[in-house]
Amino acid sequence: MIFEGYIKGLHEINGKAIEAMLRLINKDKRIFIMGNGGSAATGNHFASDLQAIGLKAISLCGNVAILTRLSNDHGYDAVFSTYLREEYLQAAETVIVISGSGDSPNILKATEYAKERGAVSLALIGFGGGKLKELADYSIILSSHDYGEVEGVHSCLCHIIPHLIKKEIEEWKTSA
Repeated sequence: MIFEGYIKGLHEINGKAIEAMLRLINKDKRIFIMGNGGSAATGNHFASDLQAIGLKAISLCGNVAILTRLSNDHGYDAVFSTYLREEYLQAAETVIVISGSGDSPNILKATEYAKERGAVSLALIGFGGGKLKELADYSIILSSHDYGEVEGVHSCLCHIIPHLIKKEIEEWKTSA
């Protein structure tokens, strides 16, 4: 496997994460995606690819005016949890968090808020998972401690996952 040594349990965990997303497609629920730095850029691209296959994906990193307002008014540690609160995050919706270290306070707070609301949390994490691996409902964890490697693999996964979901949707349509 090309990712051997970087990803722990990719097939098992990736399958569970995709299954969770597929369950939400039937319920027509929203998917919120967030990250910091390079992970924010990956999140924007991921949301775009999920939208292209018909999902209601929203990147919380795409609107600079909202991010800076929330950071100014509530602090950067609360930027994403406050954004989710303003979007009226509902139970059974999905929150996807992308984090190199798994220890970013704003990502941790958003994941905690998602749990409080009954949302499903999916995490793409590097550095062995950090604190985030204990909070997220489903995780894909990379063992690498190199940001370039972690962000590169996350980017690849964010291309693979929509492809697999699209394939699953097409199979549903042909069997219905």
